[in-house]
Amino acid sequence: MITRSLKQAGTLNVTKSHNLKGKRQLLHLWKQQGGLCPLCNRKITKLTGWHSHHIIWRSLGGRDEADNRVLLHPDCHERLHRQGLTVPKPRPLRGVRKA
Repeated sequence: MITRSLKQAGTLNVTKSHNLKGKRQLLHLWKQQGGLCPLCNRKITKLTGWHSHHIIWRSLGGRDEADNRVLLHPDCHERLHRQGLTVPKPRPLRGVRKA
């Protein structure tokens, strides 16, 4: 497998080496959210890290598609599950196309 950086957007540099579709989806989600965690509203960066959260859990029939996922900080993701919180899908920013 070839590791390739898709794009350096702000401080998020997506360099996972598995599949190109997954990289595109991560970058799309990050752009769609304006680079912000929808739970704490702070910047998601390579240093802060991120988790991909399924809004409707896959175990409950949720799809593994971009329209059912949001990026959260690892601590925010853990807090969301621990406290039973929900997070809405952020409204797409202007100019961000569908993945």
